[in-house]
Amino acid sequence: MSKVKYFKSNVPYGVLAAHAIGKPEKCIVVSLPGTDVPDLTFLKTYTPLRGSASILRYFARMTPDATLYGSTDPHVQTQVDEVLDFVTIELAPHQCDNVSLEEINARLALRTYLVGRSLTVADLAVWGTITANLDAVSAVLPTKFPHVHRWMTFLHDTVPELQTVLDDVSGVAKAKAAAAAAEKAKGKKEAGVKDTGPTGSFDNLKLEGAKEGAVVTRFPPEPSGYMHIGHVKAALLNNYYARSYKGKLILRFDDTNPSKEKVEYVDNIMEDLKTLGIHHDELRYTSDWFPKIEELAWQIIKSGKAYVDNTPVDKMREMRGEGIESPHRANSIEKNCE
Repeated sequence: MSKVKYFKSNVPYGVLAAHAIGKPEKCIVVSLPGTDVPDLTFLKTYTPLRGSASILRYFARMTPDATLYGSTDPHVQTQVDEVLDFVTIELAPHQCDNVSLEEINARLALRTYLVGRSLTVADLAVWGTITANLDAVSAVLPTKFPHVHRWMTFLHDTVPELQTVLDDVSGVAKAKAAAAAAEKAKGKKEAGVKDTGPTGSFDNLKLEGAKEGAVVTRFPPEPSGYMHIGHVKAALLNNYYARSYKGKLILRFDDTNPSKEKVEYVDNIMEDLKTLGIHHDELRYTSDWFPKIEELAWQIIKSGKAYVDNTPVDKMREMRGEGIESPHRANSIEKNCE
């Protein structure tokens, strides 16, 4: 039996993610007040492990089926250790400063994962540290560190346990927010101020330089499923800007994947938009533009700015992960046009 103790003011997101993914046997997680680093204690006489890096290494070794060390290759495992050391010595102490993030960004330029071809504790350690400092760095990630931003998005899309961790941790924050809201409501009641409840508004979301009548927005769902909350947010925001500036909203179905698309989904999306009070000004389908898209593609190829690559998907993914340039990249224009 073992127990991970962490402190609410210093959440080890990477450790929690590794615990959620690896599911080490007879290991529980508890949170305590304070700011100290996490530790892993044992009911036996083992010496406790202290700090995120040590606990991550332990989880990776205790849950080999999760392959959180990447592989049994000593070279790969050593690379993972190097990243863990970097997080401990540079990234975490400097709270994800520009120098540290630039090094991570450069490493991810040609990689899907930080080490090897699969998720490892190296990814979880860096993800956890950036997540802990997200308030300070979220605004600069898309522009200054695009590879880090792309990698963070990819991890959230492919590793559901990360969102589980965030939801679990935010439960503490939600409890605090609820207590604060109750205290605020109590203060208002005592002061005789009527509480009108929570409200939402787009009023502060202005488009700099926008001209009335010239704003065009678009909502481009893929008709391969029903609308979810992300679709709703995007549709409402685009509709808001179109109406606020007396412009127009284009509804464009991105029907580029016929194997997954159905008329049923198109009909349901249209009906859901009506329910939300969203009315488009134009209806388009990406497939209507296929001839034009093909024409432009040939123009780019013939100008030498693009090439045709028929490498099998699995091989292409492997080469991309290793940073290997496609042999077709050197094709002549004539070869690409065959």
